[in-house]
Amino acid sequence: MRWVWLSLGFVVGLVAAQTVKFPVPQGQTLKATVVSVTDGDTIKVRVGNELQTVRIIGYDAPEPSQPFGDKASLYLKALLEGREVILESDAQALDKYGRRLYHVWLPQVLVGELMLLSGLGQTMTIPLNVRHSDYYQRVQTQARSVGLWHLGCAFPDRQSNAGKGDARESDAGRFGHRLHHSDRKQVPSGWLPLPEI
Repeated sequence: MRWVWLSLGFVVGLVAAQTVKFPVPQGQTLKATVVSVTDGDTIKVRVGNELQTVRIIGYDAPEPSQPFGDKASLYLKALLEGREVILESDAQALDKYGRRLYHVWLPQVLVGELMLLSGLGQTMTIPLNVRHSDYYQRVQTQARSVGLWHLGCAFPDRQSNAGKGDARESDAGRFGHRLHHSDRKQVPSGWLPLPEI
């Protein structure tokens, strides 16, 4: 009987894998080497002889001084520092701080996907850079049991900043304060409670 269930699970897995649409780079791409990690969503890369600061498109991570910010930075550093990555352009080349905007790929996987699945970031869509936003949203839905999601909260709604460029400026200092949630877990102020699913 055990083999029947294992075989059935294998067949269901194969069918599911064929129906899932994983993203592939669609914009212009270039190879770069990650020199350093600034925080959970910003890196410095070397493209040829040029050093560039890159804001990774698709998600937002807390600042190093905010809850989970140090973990997000360390995780991204472990993933990327010293490695070759693929940078995929989207609609805008620069943010309002002059950082290059790219989707960052390790071989066949978006770095943003790994950050969301680890619970160390939340999707953030800034129009016009929306190429993989539907995929990021699906990934985030799967990640609700770890990291930031495990606290039963999420970042404030970034959609209110649509069209204003990078949402960080309006969130300065917001995540540094903590409040006691009803289950006694520490929840940063300004975060939104997640609905039970």
